[in-house]
Amino acid sequence: MARKDLLSTIGLLTFVLLTACTPETSRSTPERAFAPRSKTSSLSEAEFVPNPPCTMPSTWDPQVGPPSAAPLAQLAPQGKLRVGVYTGNGTVGSLANGVISGPAVDVACRLAASFNLPLELTAETTVPLLLADYTALKWDIGFSIDPNVVANVPPDVAYVHAFAAAEQAYLVPAGSPFLSVNDVDRPGVMISVLSGTGTEIYLAKHLQFATLLRFASNNDAFNALKNGQVDAFAIGRAGATMFNANWGAGNGRILPDNYTLIVQYPFMKNSNGDGICYLTDYIEAAKTSGLLTQALARSPPPTIGRAAPPSLPGCSPNARCHDVIVSADNSCHGSASIDLGSDDPDSDLAGCTQSLGAPYALGTTPVTLTCIDVEGLTSSCSATVTVVDTTPPAIVCPADQTLECSAGGAVAKSAPTVTDNCGASVTCTPPSGASISEDTPTAATCVAVDGSGNQASCAFTITVQDTLGPSVRTRADANGFIASLWPPNHTYHMVSLAD
Repeated sequence: MARKDLLSTIGLLTFVLLTACTPETSRSTPERAFAPRSKTSSLSEAEFVPNPPCTMPSTWDPQVGPPSAAPLAQLAPQGKLRVGVYTGNGTVGSLANGVISGPAVDVACRLAASFNLPLELTAETTVPLLLADYTALKWDIGFSIDPNVVANVPPDVAYVHAFAAAEQAYLVPAGSPFLSVNDVDRPGVMISVLSGTGTEIYLAKHLQFATLLRFASNNDAFNALKNGQVDAFAIGRAGATMFNANWGAGNGRILPDNYTLIVQYPFMKNSNGDGICYLTDYIEAAKTSGLLTQALARSPPPTIGRAAPPSLPGCSPNARCHDVIVSADNSCHGSASIDLGSDDPDSDLAGCTQSLGAPYALGTTPVTLTCIDVEGLTSSCSATVTVVDTTPPAIVCPADQTLECSAGGAVAKSAPTVTDNCGASVTCTPPSGASISEDTPTAATCVAVDGSGNQASCAFTITVQDTLGPSVRTRADANGFIASLWPPNHTYHMVSLAD
């Protein structure tokens, strides 16, 4: 191959490694090749046809449970997985002869296989095109951008956890005094870089003293280094490795440390919170299963400087609460759950518990619900349980009463039987102990009222009557003689009558 053609090829590959994209928070799930599991779509295994670019085997599938209905509807709203892949960075994806390949494709293929759904890939050759098609809703999941280096990101973008990172390094002449990246950022130092890349955007923000010289191609930026026009060439470590090999042994060297990592974040619309969370769990599980390591190892060579980012905690369960009003039971307490359908996007919710467990006392009690998944991640929410007394008292009055008249009347006796789950007070009319005259029968009522205002009443009748005849009592005369009315003796005496 001619030297010029080789440089062009190297430049193209380097550009593939360079530009960065980013997203930041989400979850996901994979297909099980060696263990039976439930399917998450209506397609049977026999109906699923893998996408032609899907050559990654199931060997390294993440161990993530199937998505619940909400995340699946957000990840594949049209019944298929639609993914936009940025093909300008080999850490994400590449496009050759109309076929998309690369780490993002490998991850998307295994994700689609886990859902048992068709996969639709869209090649996005530039970051502006990627973002434009995102806005146009041409796909549902984007791979991928780095928010630290990409400008004009739509405000409704939400990021999944990063799935790949590319080391950014300096290539310098072999005799350069620079030993680390900190040596490069000094007054008078000139650095060449490909214009419009994540590398250029990052350095423009962070260099304090050195000067950037921007070039239209990586070949031009590299030639500026070889010709002594600049002191260092900024590029991804993989690209620096290729250019250094092309330069020839002993001419250049790559500084051992990185000035940054350009990190790749899948992304979705921020309204798809459940889908983002599920894809986040998938990415995190793919870090430990080996899927990301294998996908990056299959990316265009050299793969040096490409790695999966460190593991992070996945998404917590979705704790959902609502206020509850419940009627008091026979003990004046109530039992209720404030759980409003808490779940976990990857269906591994271990359980939820409430603080201040039931039964709850009459009135309003603040309660906290804490949910935990099998990974030990938790989330909480709070609500109130209000126990109300809706049960009226039960009251039974005494039977109708007939009282004997004494001294012009009789004393009322009111002793109803009252029961209530929360307690009640009783008032009777006329009150017990009141004097009832000998007139027409008196209607008596008793009312029981509990603390919540529930009431019940009963009634009975009090009748006062005179059933005793007069008594006759004779008085002694002046001589002390007490007359007797019987047997008759035919004499007259004074008597008094009393009733």
